[in-house]
Amino acid sequence: MFSGDPVEYMICVSDTMPLCDVDGVWSNWTEWTNCSTTCENGTRSRSRTCEGLLGDGANCTGDWVENEPCVLQPICNRDGEWTAWNPWSSCDVACGTGVMTRTRSCQGIIGDGSNCTGDPGFVETAACNGTSEPCPVTVVWQDWLSWSECSSYCGDGNWTRTRQCVAIMPDTEPIVTNTCSGPSQQIEACFTPIHSGVYMSAIYSN
Repeated sequence: MFSGDPVEYMICVSDTMPLCDVDGVWSNWTEWTNCSTTCENGTRSRSRTCEGLLGDGANCTGDWVENEPCVLQPICNRDGEWTAWNPWSSCDVACGTGVMTRTRSCQGIIGDGSNCTGDPGFVETAACNGTSEPCPVTVVWQDWLSWSECSSYCGDGNWTRTRQCVAIMPDTEPIVTNTCSGPSQQIEACFTPIHSGVYMSAIYSN
């Protein structure tokens, strides 16, 4: 008797028959991309492909790209920006040449952002003229200084005292001048007794 299968099969591919229809199958997702921003709200994505589609097989269903939000750093660092200049101040003198100022501020710094830079910075100054031109000038005597000691240690001598004539203008220091009328020095006679060890003085009236 014979042993074994009466029929033997072998896999073959027909050169004349069309391929079988095979539906596509999704590949695995790729790795997520980097976040689209380094701070605050961004997005990242991943993708996949439809593989193995043959003939009239059905295409893969669903999205081939997937997106999702991402945040690497909650707040972005922002550098400061200068505001517009405030109006100029009034001139600091009523007359003559003075100074006026204006200010601005640095705003909008966030996180580790840089401070504002530039010259001038927060304050700017400029020369200005007072509203009264020319400056009114008042010429006056200042108070008399104290009397000097008697010019002689014994016997007859003199006491003296002086004063200064000054011109006064608004918002300025007094300026010494010689335009006042009257004396700038006074002299009075004094006498120191010879026997006195202390400067005992007496004023003689003229």
